[in-house]
Amino acid sequence: MSQYYNLLNIQENDLDKSIYRFMKFSHLEEMIKQHVLKIAKISTWTDPYENFIFKSNFRVDGTIVRSSPTSLESFWGQCWAIDNEKNMDAMWKIYSSSKKRIRIKTTLRKLLNIVCIPEENDSAYVGIVDYMTQECLLNWYNDKNNIDSINDLKKITIESLFKKRIGFNYENELRVIVWKDSKVKFQKYTIDIKDFIEEIEFDPRVNPDYYRKKLAILRQSIFSNKIKVSDLYKFKPMTINLNF
Repeated sequence: MSQYYNLLNIQENDLDKSIYRFMKFSHLEEMIKQHVLKIAKISTWTDPYENFIFKSNFRVDGTIVRSSPTSLESFWGQCWAIDNEKNMDAMWKIYSSSKKRIRIKTTLRKLLNIVCIPEENDSAYVGIVDYMTQECLLNWYNDKNNIDSINDLKKITIESLFKKRIGFNYENELRVIVWKDSKVKFQKYTIDIKDFIEEIEFDPRVNPDYYRKKLAILRQSIFSNKIKVSDLYKFKPMTINLNF
């Protein structure tokens, strides 16, 4: 994996695994029209234990500083799920309460080929999330409370963004983290949309009329055999022979 930089908890046999991302249909349309993968700021994450480094107090020369020396606004992040078929019912209900969201499929290798570009090899980090009990997470944090250099702070900051409480382990999450001195709202990466998206799947509970309308839109730019409704709730009656 020498061609890729800044990988965390990723092995060679992970590279060709399927990864999935749930999104609004409007975001998919934008991706298709612009041929761009957009990564938003991590300040939008809602779990109170995410970004915990940035919410910590820091003691510098005996004085408590209320904010991290590294700015939260310099980080962007995006979450994907790895092989999450075993938790699909929960995932659809959590991420598609409107029954209108879609799930796109690609591979880890294709994602790495987009974000781990050589000319910016120090800005993007990709890794599989390490799920920990809250106690273990706090112990990990307390073990890091004496930082001797800016490089150590950088390393710990990045590692912390790939830690999450075990109550979220159903997500089986992979993250992209981008760290840049930039003021933009989104980090954007150009993609070959037909190569990058291997499959588009609609919510298994989607309204048939809504699906037909959106399918017509997608067929203008994506091969139709990449589009389907999840078969999670499809049922085919069995034939039971009664011999009495």
